[in-house]
Amino acid sequence: MSVARLLSGVAGLAVVGVAGWLAPLVFDRDARSRLFGRGEEELGPQAPTADRLQAAATALEADGRVRRAEVNGAELPYRDQGQGPPLLLIHGHGGGWWAWDPLVDELAGSHRVVAYSRRGYLGAGALATAWEQHWMDAAALLDQLELTEVVVVAHSGGGTVAAELAVRRPDLLAGLVLIETPIYLRRNLTPEIVRALLALQVRRALLPDAQAIDVLYRRAAFARDDGTSGWDEIPDLDRFGVLHTATAALNDIDLTAFVEPLPPEELADISCPVVQLVGERSHPMFARNAGHLETIIPAARRIEVPDGDHGMLFSDPAGTAAAIRTEVADMIAA
Repeated sequence: MSVARLLSGVAGLAVVGVAGWLAPLVFDRDARSRLFGRGEEELGPQAPTADRLQAAATALEADGRVRRAEVNGAELPYRDQGQGPPLLLIHGHGGGWWAWDPLVDELAGSHRVVAYSRRGYLGAGALATAWEQHWMDAAALLDQLELTEVVVVAHSGGGTVAAELAVRRPDLLAGLVLIETPIYLRRNLTPEIVRALLALQVRRALLPDAQAIDVLYRRAAFARDDGTSGWDEIPDLDRFGVLHTATAALNDIDLTAFVEPLPPEELADISCPVVQLVGERSHPMFARNAGHLETIIPAARRIEVPDGDHGMLFSDPAGTAAAIRTEVADMIAA
């Protein structure tokens, strides 16, 4: 092959790549409106404007139920409620202790429930500089609270933290409940997810973090199997609180962008019971990913949550809590 032909091929790939990155923005009217500074009225009440984000953050940080724990040089906010077998709740890429609020109220009647904010999220100090800090923080928090035989319940990206905790500190855990966790999502990508991730990179270069990730949540993570989205149905305080943590969420995405935190051969060593909750209405990628994990973790089981989607913590806390209680009772009995 001649040098000229090789260079021509490289140039062609570059053009295709640039077009692929720019196309989502070109055809995304919402992102264009935000980019060109349209008024708040035109963007609508769902837009993550600075005043809405700050109002949510102020309200959440002033919550009097929150305690704080010094672990590994970070101060992590957490909520601790109830009596009984302990549960540790780990939020996903975006959110904090308060993302679990409805479930804490549902579960605290039969369990001691600890929900905390991961390092770098709202009220939890500086961003993580290495992914392993997250599972180390979770272990240190459990050690500080003198909790063992804990069932860890994790949502979305928090599932990777929970799985690594199960591998590194099996002495602490009685079981795992993973709610639509994207471990090894890259191995189960679909064209629409690839487009969404490419679009995210474009928006990150042009828009504030909260606005960039807002569209990813609406069109990918919280997309339903029928083409609708549950994202805008989440209560404003919760949704704008999640968006206020966009920089931490994007940092987590960056930390795991090119390296899988947990090799499959290590994940296969998890010895405690593992249950995956998948929403009946969720995007099919979550069911595919759950099936992939079942081929890696011998003891993993999958439970479908009727009418559930990726926002089941907010949209159906009673139903989600009921599913968790049933599975946790089986784990403890075993």
